[in-house]
Amino acid sequence: MRRIGPKFSARTGLPGFPWSSHRRRLQRGKRLWPVSPLYGPGPGGGFVMAQAVPPMPEAPQAPRRRSRLWMWVAIGVAAAVVLAGVGVYYLATRPPAISVVTYATSSEMVTLDPSTEFSNSILVLTQVYEGLTRFNPATQTAEPLLATSWTSTPDGLTWTFTLREGVVFHDGTPFNASAVKFSIDRTIRLGAGASFIWFPVNRTEVVGEFQIRFVLDFPAPVDWIASAGYGAWIFSPNTPGATDAEMTAWFNEGHDSGTGPWTINTAQYSVSRVLLDRFPAYWGGWRPGQFDNAVIRVIADPATREASVKAGDVDITMDPPVQDLANLQADARLRVFVGPSYRSMYAFFNSGSGPTANLSVRRALAYAIPYEDVITVAVGGLGSQPRGVIPAGMWGHDPTLPQYEFDLVRAQQLLAQAGYPTGGFTLTLTYTLGDLFEQKFAELYKEQLATLGITLDIQGLPWEAQWARAQAGPEGAQDIFVMYWWPTYITPYDFLWNMFHSASYAFFNLGYYNNSAFDLTIDTASTLEATDRATAWEMYSDSQQMLVDDVPAVGVVDLKNFMLYRAELKGFVDNPAYPLVVFFYELSR
Repeated sequence: MRRIGPKFSARTGLPGFPWSSHRRRLQRGKRLWPVSPLYGPGPGGGFVMAQAVPPMPEAPQAPRRRSRLWMWVAIGVAAAVVLAGVGVYYLATRPPAISVVTYATSSEMVTLDPSTEFSNSILVLTQVYEGLTRFNPATQTAEPLLATSWTSTPDGLTWTFTLREGVVFHDGTPFNASAVKFSIDRTIRLGAGASFIWFPVNRTEVVGEFQIRFVLDFPAPVDWIASAGYGAWIFSPNTPGATDAEMTAWFNEGHDSGTGPWTINTAQYSVSRVLLDRFPAYWGGWRPGQFDNAVIRVIADPATREASVKAGDVDITMDPPVQDLANLQADARLRVFVGPSYRSMYAFFNSGSGPTANLSVRRALAYAIPYEDVITVAVGGLGSQPRGVIPAGMWGHDPTLPQYEFDLVRAQQLLAQAGYPTGGFTLTLTYTLGDLFEQKFAELYKEQLATLGITLDIQGLPWEAQWARAQAGPEGAQDIFVMYWWPTYITPYDFLWNMFHSASYAFFNLGYYNNSAFDLTIDTASTLEATDRATAWEMYSDSQQMLVDDVPAVGVVDLKNFMLYRAELKGFVDNPAYPLVVFFYELSR
């Protein structure tokens, strides 16, 4: 899975399965906080306290002596005239001040290839590259970006996009349909990162200079696919490199060849600090007050990130310490944003081995989770108990699905049915080392399982070690695997296929779930998204009901986004389809 800050799980590659998600770790810190009604709405949906009125300066005392005052006044006037002349000359000749916006994140930005990057460098790539569309969570639609319009045939098998004219890449190459074909074809050819989003595509065709056609093997919503935060970027066909490998090496040295409003300053690039320069020829133009440069820097510690914003060294950051929420809301220098995300924490039960292979045991374990305590204690109120697998607010979420409630009496009854009336066994739970949300959940869970006679062995492991242990298969794997998921693009299939389809067995299907009826349901639903969304939604709901019944995993908490930024920063709007991304082009001071 993936993660961002101290909270989110990783993406690593899933070779061999076209819809497998290749997830490297995006680190994520805390969740978002409930906002107090004592504060008014601030820009971008944040909550702020009214600015304090500064005290009036004391009135100067009258001079005691007036003799020769006229002489000193005359001298002062003459000096002021001279100094004013110098000031006018200085102001007329000095260069304009450079304005910079700085964003502090929690983990490094290691790779920069727009075809294969599937990790924290989304924070950079969204600034320098663009796709054909961008997802709008308010309208739940894909909106024009490099494409201005598109059409599809009634069977959903052919999509034609009309492209924006007058756009140039950072290397000066004109943007056109050939560039789109070059980019998408390379991403598909490499077959890494999020390339699986293009699996429905049989071929791309250049129809005209500014028209590109996608011919599909089965119906799919290409307008939504093209809005993905991974694997959908368009880059210059003149990108240096005689081979794909050489091109990747060029990208990873800190170069870019996109159409976005920013370019990477290669001379100052590092995985822990990225300097972005304004691209003067950006097709969207530039308005007064927008920034000249943007900086993304890594500050791993949440308290240090918070302190940097307070000191004015950083303009915006993610996931400050959850316990500081009230104080941050009360600080007139700051703005706090709390909003929805499409990210959830899941606990996977090993359905292929040990006590958790028993359905009654898995159901008992689901009833033993103290959901309200997890929300209030582990994530500081910045979340809600999930209903189904798809997060609240995202297309495919069904608010009528049943939930498991915290009920130790019911849990004990189910254990007795399974032949464990007094527990008497030990389960191993692994979580990502350093993830405080996961760790606190595990500790709360352990307390409740102990009352049922179950010992929970909690092991914090680096993501790679945790995932490698699970990939070996159910025998010898952990009994409970904790991780997060969020969408590559907005489709329930991304969640349901990766975490529960039998073809993803032992990759991100870490409950080792194998249900052919489930597989058929979601596979069919995915082919209806472009032509019959209502039926697709019903089928996705039915598939989630199967997961409630079979319990290969349970949703622990739907998380919220929590951002902190300076009060003078204007224009911030969070988009949960692009996790933790700050779109610098929209900002000003």
